[in-house]
Amino acid sequence: VGDGRVAVICPADLVEAVRAAFTTVPAGGMPGDADMLAATVVILTVTEAKGLEFDAVILVEPAAIVAASQRGLADLYVAMTRATQTLTVLHTDELPAVLHRLAADPPPSTT
Repeated sequence: VGDGRVAVICPADLVEAVRAAFTTVPAGGMPGDADMLAATVVILTVTEAKGLEFDAVILVEPAAIVAASQRGLADLYVAMTRATQTLTVLHTDELPAVLHRLAADPPPSTT
């Protein structure tokens, strides 16, 4: 996304593991940091991302987001609508039923 901003949105119980998976996160890229909103990459829960927009969003384990609360589908909607340009979904668990088409559709060709 060039000079744009990227959010990695994941279930609360995976935040630490996702943060650990990054070898570097720009300063201010963690919730609670004073410069979080100016950071190029942030790692957030759905609650932390609510009301914000990012050029690109990497959505981690959408089924776990749905399962984590009574508002699961609403939380998934919030997470998916934070992206203004690009949404990428990463999952090892089965996708929620509302996203099954993603598994059936191959990624767009880059050529």
